[in-house]
Amino acid sequence: MNTKRLLAISIIICIALGRNIFAAPVFNAPAVRIQPNGDTLHCLVSGDEYYHRLHDAKGYTIVQNPLTGWWVYAAKSGERRTESGERWDVVATDYVAGSVDPASVGLTPNVGVDRETWHKLQKRFDVPEQYQHTPAKTSGRNHGTLNNIVIYIRFSDDDEISTPLSYINSMFNDSSANSTSMYQYFKTVSYNKLHILTHYFPTPNGNSIISYQDSHPRSYYMPYNAATNANGYNGDNERASREFTLLENAVNYVNTNSPVPSSINLDMDNDGYVDNICFVVKGTYTGWNDLLWPHKWSLYDRYVNINGFRVYTFNLQLEGSGEHYFSSSTFCHEMFHTLGAPDLYRYEDSHNVSGVGSWDLMCSNTTPPQNMGAYMKWKYGNWIDSIPTITVPGTYSLHSLGDPTYDNCVYKIPAQEPHQWYVLEYRDNLEQFETTLPGRGLLIYRIDDRFNGNANFDGISTFDEVYIFRPNAPNDTTNGNVAQAYFSPAAGRTQFSPVTNPFPWLTQNVIDTTIAITNITAPGETISFTYQDLRGCSKPAALQIQSIVHDTIVLGWWGRSGTYRLQYRLAGTTNATTVETSTNSFTLTALPLNTSYEWRVMGICSADEESDYSDWATFLTARCDEPLTAEYGSAGLPTYEMPVNATCNSYVQALYTSDEIGGQMRIDRIAFRYASNEAVDFLDSCTIYLANTTKETFNGVAESFLVPFNELQQVYKGPIDCSNGWNYIVLDSPFLYDGVSNLAIAILNNSYSINADQRYKFHSTKKDWQSRTMMYTSFRPIDLSQSLSNCERNRSAYRPDIRFTGCYEDIERYHVTVQVAPASAQYGDAWFTAPGVNGLANDELLNAGTVLTLYAAPYTNIPGTVCTFTGWSDGNTESTRTIILTQDTVLLANFSGQPAGIETAEGDIRIATAGHNVTVSGAQGLAVEFFDITGRSLHRATGDCTHRLPAAGVYIVHIQGHPAKKIVIK
Repeated sequence: MNTKRLLAISIIICIALGRNIFAAPVFNAPAVRIQPNGDTLHCLVSGDEYYHRLHDAKGYTIVQNPLTGWWVYAAKSGERRTESGERWDVVATDYVAGSVDPASVGLTPNVGVDRETWHKLQKRFDVPEQYQHTPAKTSGRNHGTLNNIVIYIRFSDDDEISTPLSYINSMFNDSSANSTSMYQYFKTVSYNKLHILTHYFPTPNGNSIISYQDSHPRSYYMPYNAATNANGYNGDNERASREFTLLENAVNYVNTNSPVPSSINLDMDNDGYVDNICFVVKGTYTGWNDLLWPHKWSLYDRYVNINGFRVYTFNLQLEGSGEHYFSSSTFCHEMFHTLGAPDLYRYEDSHNVSGVGSWDLMCSNTTPPQNMGAYMKWKYGNWIDSIPTITVPGTYSLHSLGDPTYDNCVYKIPAQEPHQWYVLEYRDNLEQFETTLPGRGLLIYRIDDRFNGNANFDGISTFDEVYIFRPNAPNDTTNGNVAQAYFSPAAGRTQFSPVTNPFPWLTQNVIDTTIAITNITAPGETISFTYQDLRGCSKPAALQIQSIVHDTIVLGWWGRSGTYRLQYRLAGTTNATTVETSTNSFTLTALPLNTSYEWRVMGICSADEESDYSDWATFLTARCDEPLTAEYGSAGLPTYEMPVNATCNSYVQALYTSDEIGGQMRIDRIAFRYASNEAVDFLDSCTIYLANTTKETFNGVAESFLVPFNELQQVYKGPIDCSNGWNYIVLDSPFLYDGVSNLAIAILNNSYSINADQRYKFHSTKKDWQSRTMMYTSFRPIDLSQSLSNCERNRSAYRPDIRFTGCYEDIERYHVTVQVAPASAQYGDAWFTAPGVNGLANDELLNAGTVLTLYAAPYTNIPGTVCTFTGWSDGNTESTRTIILTQDTVLLANFSGQPAGIETAEGDIRIATAGHNVTVSGAQGLAVEFFDITGRSLHRATGDCTHRLPAAGVYIVHIQGHPAKKIVIK
């Protein structure tokens, strides 16, 4: 194992929500340790904030013996091995570092922790779920001026920091044209869209730094060691408590003695949190996994404020750690984390592989810092508005990524598998912030947008989000020559195809035979290449109905041909009509109403080349001559949040009033107005619900303010594929709108977490009432049958622009009653559910065709009583059943049982409900017990009492000496 492989083993960043700590890796940084006898040990340190190790020049790991305090060589721990030999950790030997040749005594170089141990070290920095904060994402994200706050800290046994302010300020704020400061870096790489200004506190005295001095010595913030540091912290909880208290005290000291001026805007994104704060501690890093190592974390368990804004996410830096960590390059890497970017280096314990090498700031940051790739600027920086897609073969040119106009600096090409695509950019090492690049030319990336960053690569279920093709790397477990990833005639690489080195391959090592990039020119003001589509004449796909109005239907599809041949026929017949078109859509007119058709399309690429026909698809013409086609919304605000949140799994509800819609109608289709020029095709798991509701507005964002899930009728489940303009969705089942209620629409998007960027936008229009509420999450699918308490949420007067397409018609309605037969009332309960009905009332008036679910449940576990369901009044004996409403319906449930035979106690006993609270009065010392409908005991008491029941439903109250009583909580 070499030093590079050590890094592959020991450094990775997890970017899942709840793991909120990052730091740039360090390679072979010099370190000094003092042995117990006073000898000086010169060694090196490599790693990041999760796991870093001391080692000598040959890679032999050095640890401190916890019993003696001596710095010694480390060995693998045999006791930690599993049967397969995969797990191993490091343990101290008796060989003092520097006193023996470690190879001569049988030691192994580059001893580090295994995957499982590394993840345990990583989890020490998890932010508990109840403390997590997800920054708001807006269309202007990372645009404007961000004010970075630096607070200096020293310990009780430290003199004042002697580094001149001018030296530190040159790394943060130098605005001169040739500077490599953090300010100049982000101004340049963001194309002048982001300016980061750093402010220092306590306020310096001229060129002299002034710091907050803590009441504890440095040893207090180092790990406990019985031999050398009895004053240290013992365990992760004590470490976190001491660190957070230190930072809290430092902030409070500044607030009292050198307050941050209120004129400094600390909250650029308006989320109530300080955008970025950096604590600079005097001294250098220590050698193992401890507090005094540069890192990014969250001050999550206490509320510390500056000018009313909460201090939460922070960076901790060591002022004396030198160019290896205390440098503008590290500051830039850390700041891009703050702005939302993940790391692009990976942890993988059996291979030495880097996804992008030194071509990106977020993998192996250089001095001066290099650009991040165009994809990273687009997705995480929000500084490139869109990445143009190449679909037509031909020759294309690119300006360099560092061109200040960022005009035409990146293209993407779809791969043969979903969620994967190629990105092409031109990198020029003659430009500012690119001088450390290993070459000059065209870079070709593979993007897999199912993942975020490369850190959690495991080769099984998690893979690289960003990968650069390079010579001699035929799969994701071979590193190849990443420094030679650039294509140019000077490099001898001018083609990229299935027969070249490198060649196109996708996640899980799937060879892509569909693409060739040839004729790559020499880099200059621009670089050019030729794209060839090796798929031949492709079969049209994604057939869709774009609109249906009266007797006219517009059909659309995806394809890559110049001409298309469309066939359509009556469903179930064989004679088809054939037409040709030069566009990706066709309009059929004069069609009969309420009639099913089948249709298919082929591509015609030339006189000699045609694709296969697509599979037959179906459409149903309008059910009536004048269907509703009114629009609700006027192409107002474009937003990525409605009707789905394009960046997260989401659940959106919106209301449309009966005054807007009109009379009764049977809704067959809905349409959303898409606002972007780039098509959206990643929304592959969306569910749409409709409901008649009395709700007029959303009074808040709590789950209780939503239209209840059991009142919603599912009308569609599948993909939402959209292009600019109105996009129709044919419902799986029609929805009967009653013409009296308001109409609620709910859209659940569980396509996958953090699935896109904010360029995928739909139109929404403002109303004068709170008409829309939304919940979203990036870390788990949303389950509507469970609590949504962990979701982020907001409420707005905006709602999605929408069309409801259907027929006005008279809809038959019938009365429904489901009850227990009077003679059986003490033995069980019966109720029903239906879309839009909670089932607790009776004599409901419902639309014909409504599906009812009936339930009959005998009481159980009530003392002295045995109950059995015997059947329904229509002879059916299923305790749970469904029926379709076709007439007025009354169904009674029959039960039998053996009563308890308990005599009624004297006195007036009353059971009263108020909301979810149930009050028993007049019980006078009798035993009281509450049960749910299944007989599960919920609460016991004696005498008069009040108990809060958990949710709406049917419950039983049993009072000693009295028959059980059923109560209903609505």
